[in-house]
Amino acid sequence: MKKKILIYASDNRGYIEVKNVVSKLSQKNCDYIFVYPIDQEFTYESNIDYYKCPNFESKSIGVSLPFKPDIVLITRESWLPETNIVVEFKQVGAIVCNLENSSWLYNNVKTRLEILSRMKFPTNMIDVFFDHSTWTYQSKIEAGWIKGKSIITGIPKFDVLKDVTTEDTTEDIKQKYNLTKPVIILYGSMEDNIRPNIINISKELENKYGSTHHLFYKPHPKEFTDFPSDFSENNLNPSPQFRVIRDENEMYSFSQLGDIHIGAITSVMYYPLYFNKPIYYIDSDDSGVMVDMDLENFRGNEYNFWAPLMNVNSWSEFVEKIGEYRIEKFKDRYDLFMNKFKNTLKPYEEVVDLNQKFEYDNTALLELYDEFNDGNASQRIANYLINIYN
Repeated sequence: MKKKILIYASDNRGYIEVKNVVSKLSQKNCDYIFVYPIDQEFTYESNIDYYKCPNFESKSIGVSLPFKPDIVLITRESWLPETNIVVEFKQVGAIVCNLENSSWLYNNVKTRLEILSRMKFPTNMIDVFFDHSTWTYQSKIEAGWIKGKSIITGIPKFDVLKDVTTEDTTEDIKQKYNLTKPVIILYGSMEDNIRPNIINISKELENKYGSTHHLFYKPHPKEFTDFPSDFSENNLNPSPQFRVIRDENEMYSFSQLGDIHIGAITSVMYYPLYFNKPIYYIDSDDSGVMVDMDLENFRGNEYNFWAPLMNVNSWSEFVEKIGEYRIEKFKDRYDLFMNKFKNTLKPYEEVVDLNQKFEYDNTALLELYDEFNDGNASQRIANYLINIYN
């Protein structure tokens, strides 16, 4: 009997995360429907005749589906409408799977809070999480994750990288942005404690390299909604010589074109690592990473926000839930993680001249992000979905 699979993406980021999985499912013996947004309206792709099938009215998505799904795949677990989707389809007996959309490279108080939130209804009803690597899975375990609830598959959105490593794929970007000089890409962050430092670096780079380089800023997707005044149509407002990379799909080409990459070591750094580019990392002291390792910084607004979600009534209960012993382990793991990069990459803070060449080989770092780096993560996920009941 054919599996009936619903794939849902609530925004463009989710679409990019999961579209390669859908491509592999289209080659399998299953019925699927992929619901996703285009220009703020939802559309769908399916391998069956939508109008000739019995309809299943989904209240959580607000659309009529051609079948009651056996399996549901989502890309966000704690937001609306995904939480409602989990409830609705678990009630009709579906297996719900979630594709991790960021790499758990290290932990802090916020990641512990994230794990705790996943233990609450309805997120705790999700059956399977697709994780990126053994390293990211172990990070989650240290933060309190349930063993056995994750499958390590790699990162499906990066599957296409092996197919875009030619000059042809970058020519359109060169023409679009009139690239005639070396390119510097600065990677943003949505975190309040990290972002101000990155913005200050953008001003430094503009003053020092604005006349000799093309400057680009790659925002975290949430920066557009959380800091809208910092972005004009094409530029970064605090540093107007920085042009903004708005389209995630362009990163495949920009990663090859970028001569210099600068940022905190986060998920997006997989791009330049994959293409073995020179990377200057923003160290923990300057990035603000260590702020989230300090419980005292969570008094006030952070505590007031999380306390009802964690069902705690006092600061001492909050601290106990986090576990001070965990924070010491988090710091040790972060040091271990960064030491792997420090052996290969250069710290931005210590570099006098970004044009100065240095030797590097990023190959060994890739498996921290993606266990396999073989372009087959989507195939592994599709195979798992097809064989769940077998």
